[in-house]
Amino acid sequence: MNTIYEFEINEKIVDDNERQQRDVQLAETFPVELREKLLSILNENEKSVFSYSISKNGEYVGEITFSNENPQQPEIGIELEEPFQRQGIGYRLTSALIERYKKEHKVDYFVYRATSTNIGSNALAKKLGGKPVKEVVILKELNFSMNTYHIM
Repeated sequence: MNTIYEFEINEKIVDDNERQQRDVQLAETFPVELREKLLSILNENEKSVFSYSISKNGEYVGEITFSNENPQQPEIGIELEEPFQRQGIGYRLTSALIERYKKEHKVDYFVYRATSTNIGSNALAKKLGGKPVKEVVILKELNFSMNTYHIM
């Protein structure tokens, strides 16, 4: 186990079955009409995933992942429990893990995706230096889309 700031970090590689189960769980939090399209986007590129489980004083805080389908352009995923959101924790930890990842791998840029309705996640992408590169409309009737950013 490693420590970054006051947080304990446990690292592991997530296999395809576990990743697919996580994607389904995430998709189930969205309206039924969005799930299939969202799952197709989630499954588009990811294969192996480096997962960093984060805790503080034994309490689960969240997880940051780096997919490794294309090692030079890994995709970042961030999930923090509600009590730990909007405090700068995601930014601090993601920044530190990006720097660590760059020391161990040759990276052109990181890919970060956020649904258009997730204001905090889009703000985090921009704070991390993300440049918007693509918006995919998932369900036009609900004005729901997926934004893709590149973080250098």
